[in-house]
Amino acid sequence: MLYDNAGESIDCQFLDVNQAFINLIGVNPSYKTATQIFLDIKKYSFDWIRTFAKVAKTGEQLHFEELFQFNKRRYDCTV
Repeated sequence: MLYDNAGESIDCQFLDVNQAFINLIGVNPSYKTATQIFLDIKKYSFDWIRTFAKVAKTGEQLHFEELFQFNKRRYDCTV
């Protein structure tokens, strides 16, 4: 996770991804940020960055189903 000076999550960086994820999005995002890969991610109705930041901060598992606007697919996610 990447945070601003106030401690708010502003982006996340992909450090390690599996081949299934690369196949799913069509690009290897390793060492790139979410906003570099998904250019409009901050305009999505679902706040992906804050959702993953919550998991990173608390360590609690989170389950949700959401439409990913990048490819217009619905995903059942556990993070």
